[in-house]
Amino acid sequence: MMLVRNLVVIILLVMSQIVSAAVSCSSLGDAKKRLECYDSSSKKTPTKMKVNQDESEAQKSVLKVLKDPDSAKFGQFTLIKNEVACLTVNSKNSMGGYVGDREAVLIKTQDTFSFVDFVNEKADHEQCVLAMSKKNEKPDTESKQQDTSSSSN
Repeated sequence: MMLVRNLVVIILLVMSQIVSAAVSCSSLGDAKKRLECYDSSSKKTPTKMKVNQDESEAQKSVLKVLKDPDSAKFGQFTLIKNEVACLTVNSKNSMGGYVGDREAVLIKTQDTFSFVDFVNEKADHEQCVLAMSKKNEKPDTESKQQDTSSSSN
């Protein structure tokens, strides 16, 4: 019972640090400084799961290309074969209106993500994941076919 109580106390302390960092970071006016603040505060918290770190890195990459990064609302994130990712994002356009959910495609190299493009406006998250999964499979299939044909000659 004492162990559970101690665990709860530790979790509450960590959560309070995260909340206090988020409150102080959100008060910064400049988007770049706010992003740096969130980055530095996340380094003080315990190691996150790899998925959360990947998702965070992907979000940072998308924020760099948005007209209004402060307005970004992120949705689903899927990493495919640790190489390509689909990330749902909604943000404001230059007129100040939200454009609706769009799927960002990103490529992962080492531990960083590079924004590629937004997919067709009508595509949802599942369609993005399906399309990127198929693109990721094609080179493997073609190389297997080439291996088979070269061994029969």
